[in-house]
Amino acid sequence: EVTGTTENIFRIVEPQTTGIVDRNKGVAQIFGDYSTMLWNKLFRTSILQSNPEFDKKIMIGEDELWMIQNLKNARNIALINESLYFYRSRLDGASKNFELSAARLSEVASQKMVLSEISKYGAKELTLLAQKRMYYSCQHIMKIAFYQDNIHIFNWIDTEIDDVRKVWFAQH
Repeated sequence: EVTGTTENIFRIVEPQTTGIVDRNKGVAQIFGDYSTMLWNKLFRTSILQSNPEFDKKIMIGEDELWMIQNLKNARNIALINESLYFYRSRLDGASKNFELSAARLSEVASQKMVLSEISKYGAKELTLLAQKRMYYSCQHIMKIAFYQDNIHIFNWIDTEIDDVRKVWFAQH
């Protein structure tokens, strides 16, 4: 909390790393143990030079896509356990809305682009994680469409994830 003057707004933090891992292992941990949202990440500006902005057409999942596009420039990822940011969830946020809105449906495109980008990493394990994430995200939207009796959107998403579903079930 800042009181009175603005001189003490910034706080220098020097968190201790719990480990430094290669990029692919770090991305796998982000997909598994951490979160693909940006609120718990810090990036060196040197890896952001090629893609400094979010895709403005995507309203849900844009941060995950941006992260995957930029982490391909990283050699290593440092992991810390210290909380440097506290996420505040809003009840009216886009990810909390269960309507079949343009924002919600943009998540399908986002997951497809994440899968495409992560495939460029050349790591089968990461591709499988992205396929799993896409499958479950799209299944969530399909469930909303089903309960809202929107067969058109249900069928559209079912077609979009057909290849991912085949690969996923072949692996499990």
